[in-house]
Amino acid sequence: MADKVKLVGFSGSLRKQSYNSQLLRECQRLLADVADVHIFDLGSLPFYNQDLDGNVPPVVMDLANQVRQADGVILVTPEYNYSYSGVMKNMLEWLSRQCTGAPLNDKPAAVMGATLGAFGTTRGQRHLRDVLFSIGVRAVGKPEVCVSFANQKFDANGRLTDQPTVDFMLQHLHQLVAMGRSS
Repeated sequence: MADKVKLVGFSGSLRKQSYNSQLLRECQRLLADVADVHIFDLGSLPFYNQDLDGNVPPVVMDLANQVRQADGVILVTPEYNYSYSGVMKNMLEWLSRQCTGAPLNDKPAAVMGATLGAFGTTRGQRHLRDVLFSIGVRAVGKPEVCVSFANQKFDANGRLTDQPTVDFMLQHLHQLVAMGRSS
């Protein structure tokens, strides 16, 4: 078997019991045989401020280096007000700037999200994908992973129990791994 790919994963939710964070941990579990997935806490990042471009905070440079060394990224976002989360936007601001070397440029990415509602973050993901395209990220296309009614699809231990959702995730994630191997 080929070496494992290196991935960095982000949850756009800071909530302790977030379904999006659970979804990200499921990505980590499902890919354990083929990928090392490091989960980065977006709550540790300061707000992007152009005044800091000449003196980028160490936590931001650490993140930029992790992404630069990774074969791909996993972006898991809730949907807030028909869009993706502010903490995800903040991370994209930092990592798309020259002060960090723009490490997301040409980076493969998986995009997914979970919500309690019926639309499964489709609108938020659409906005996120528009931004990713504009900064040069190569997002996996189909199948899209939009987990609706998330409270019915995870067990008490945070494990995803809905097999069709697991199957979609695996298809999506294996495309990411293939893209990461070919980069």
